[in-house]
Amino acid sequence: MSDLEPIAAVIEEYRLSLVKDTSGWFLFYLALFFLFFILDVVYSSNGYLKLIGALFSAAGIANTLTQKQKKFSFLFKELFITELFKKRFGNGVKYDPNNYIQKDYFISSLLFQHKLQPDRYGGEDFISASVGGIDIKFSEVYAQYKQEYRTKGRKREIWIDIFRGVFVVTEFKKVAKLPVVVLPSSEKVVSLPWDKLKRVKLEDPEFEKLFDVWSKDQIEARYILSISLMQRMVEFYKKAKEKGFRPEIYFSFIGNKLFCALKPGFSGDFLRVPFYLSTSKRVLMSETHQLYIQEVELILSIIEELNLNLDIWALENVSNRL
Repeated sequence: MSDLEPIAAVIEEYRLSLVKDTSGWFLFYLALFFLFFILDVVYSSNGYLKLIGALFSAAGIANTLTQKQKKFSFLFKELFITELFKKRFGNGVKYDPNNYIQKDYFISSLLFQHKLQPDRYGGEDFISASVGGIDIKFSEVYAQYKQEYRTKGRKREIWIDIFRGVFVVTEFKKVAKLPVVVLPSSEKVVSLPWDKLKRVKLEDPEFEKLFDVWSKDQIEARYILSISLMQRMVEFYKKAKEKGFRPEIYFSFIGNKLFCALKPGFSGDFLRVPFYLSTSKRVLMSETHQLYIQEVELILSIIEELNLNLDIWALENVSNRL
């Protein structure tokens, strides 16, 4: 997109300034390591000072890279991706790189209630749109729980992912009177601790290989998951996999809402911004632009892929008149 070149040039100049600054910090931490190396020799510390110097320098370099990546990613998304989406989608798609789907939606979806409740929740890259009269919103989110343990008399903690990926909220023309939850069969869930949901067996063998369905009511589950919808969910699964998303896809139907969660492949990040330290390799490549567009178009395609914009009540009235 040649009309984005002025913005691309500004961002590239900023990247090169960050690379130059990062190189300076690399030299600083390298010099610091050699200082500890010399002190280790002078004071005969049996390698302890060298180890301290190596750990301190490695931590400093890692922190520098993280901070520079964050700065570059912030500017890249605010300037370039925002403008890219305006050019590609017009005003029909709203993008906010600093916002994300609310935690209440994540909890009420029931998609991850077989795991622990999140102690920490956040995200980025919020997108909202209307496709065929159906509202849809999604973002990257992460949900984690805290696990505490003791070692050498000290309390420590680690954060474990419940889910990290793209979380989608959209409208569903049918109303699910009782929750219907569709989990990847790879989750191998034996039972669900909430609301006494039970495993529902359906008649589509290909669907059954990919997904496990849970609901309080077998009839309700079959009402929501028609044969046509199951086939479309399978096709969407295949399409997402072809586009580089991981094969674990989650769905739930609650009230007039459809929730979906899926995980990007490769780095695991949605709309990932690479930060190259090379002064010759530009980050703004056409393949990168296309990847952003493809990721968003795939999520938006849920509406048409699952026929969510189809007026099922109008079809039923036609059927009744025939």
